[in-house]
Amino acid sequence: MKAKYEQLADHLRQTVLDLDPGQRLPSIRQIGRARGVSQFTVQRALELLEQEGYVTRRSAIGVYSTRPHALNHTARKLEKPRVVVLVPEGWTYQMPELIRAALAERGFLSHIHFYDLAAPANRWLPRIRYEGVILIGWSRPEVLAILQRKNIPFVAQGTQYAEMPVDHTCGDEKRSGAIAAQHLVDLGHQRLAVLVNEPDFPEVIERRQGFIDFARSQGIDPIVYDCHTRVGDDATAAAAECLQREFAKGPPTWTALLAISSLGAMAALHVLHQRDIRVPHQVSVIAGDERPEAAYLCPALTTVAFNLQDRARGLVEILEKRLAGDRSDRIRKTFAPYLIRRKSTAPPEDILR
Repeated sequence: MKAKYEQLADHLRQTVLDLDPGQRLPSIRQIGRARGVSQFTVQRALELLEQEGYVTRRSAIGVYSTRPHALNHTARKLEKPRVVVLVPEGWTYQMPELIRAALAERGFLSHIHFYDLAAPANRWLPRIRYEGVILIGWSRPEVLAILQRKNIPFVAQGTQYAEMPVDHTCGDEKRSGAIAAQHLVDLGHQRLAVLVNEPDFPEVIERRQGFIDFARSQGIDPIVYDCHTRVGDDATAAAAECLQREFAKGPPTWTALLAISSLGAMAALHVLHQRDIRVPHQVSVIAGDERPEAAYLCPALTTVAFNLQDRARGLVEILEKRLAGDRSDRIRKTFAPYLIRRKSTAPPEDILR
């Protein structure tokens, strides 16, 4: 059975064929209301139609009908190189949009395609004409195998690819974990914990290990709360449930907590508030990654971050080199993390020492 967005795409495809090229379609909200589906489903359907050449989307203007393969030979020669950005479902739009902006700066056309990690790769790999591919995040081995067989330049982002013979960028995740631990130790904390609320992706494993290694180098053996989160699980709910189970056994014996991701830190702030444990007056909380909403939590969340604009541009620069004819064995870029200190971390008070 087809997914809901594929069914909607079938309906819209016929609608577009009844229009003259260049006619504007109803808004995403209007389509969603008319068909009784979410705006996200409409976006997915329009992404599919754009891949096939039935529509073109113009930011802040609207969606317009086109025709597949309607360009003549001269127009095709003038067409900008087209790059598809492959993103696992569940990711925020922040990094894909930064990549889109970086591609536009370099004169590329781009399309963002969200895919289901559980779906067979042959089903979701876009069936469109493109000159390059950017792959974000963890992926299954068959995805790389298919991309390599296509013999199209591609670059991946993620720690997973560091040991693979593919072009990639990655962050120094062990350093990220160590920065979090060092910040807490420098504040005076001697009883630490780490909340592992994400699946065992390579980034998560390295971030956790970096935290543990630094803590142990200071004579501290941190408590590890493993939420046993699987791909597709709600990482925020998993964190909340894990902490609630632990707190049911008794109050925390630690004074500072690293949540592997900001989603886990948000859950921790919520559960601690329910238990009348004040942050940062009684315990400190730091997140192992950065999200835009982290600055607007109460208290504002201390995080370890990467410069995402630099990372987006790094991916595009590698792809640009390949398209220009670079035949190096492998091109890679590694990025360093940094601390964003906000209001959720502070020296421990005597009450919990």
